[in-house]
Amino acid sequence: TAENELGFTGARTQEVNFVASPEDFSFLLGRGNDTKKMNLKVKFEENKIHVTGHWKLFVFQGPMDLVGSFRIANSDQVHLVVDSLKINDRNAPPSVIRQFQEKINPLMDTSDFLFSPKLRMVKIEGQRLILTSE
Repeated sequence: TAENELGFTGARTQEVNFVASPEDFSFLLGRGNDTKKMNLKVKFEENKIHVTGHWKLFVFQGPMDLVGSFRIANSDQVHLVVDSLKINDRNAPPSVIRQFQEKINPLMDTSDFLFSPKLRMVKIEGQRLILTSE
């Protein structure tokens, strides 16, 4: 959204339709204690999330390039699955990718909501992430 706040397009008891732009995700990812100084920029490309910025986590530091996808876990969480991560133009070790995923996931947890919708689908259409519930 224009004010860097994530917004819902509709919500009813036990039902959520959520739409987010790449800018929304840049804002969301940049709010973490470890990520706020990483200058993360998000693009959506061919049903994937593409994140660039300046990596400052664990023992590594330098330009980063991440490609991943979203998946629903336990019907109440959205996770980022990293397909590839390069730091300083080199592939990150699998252990760094695993630690990063453990640190940032879940991206969203509906058990924190006032109601507990069961997530049904997460997908990228053009420049929008769409999340729906049952």
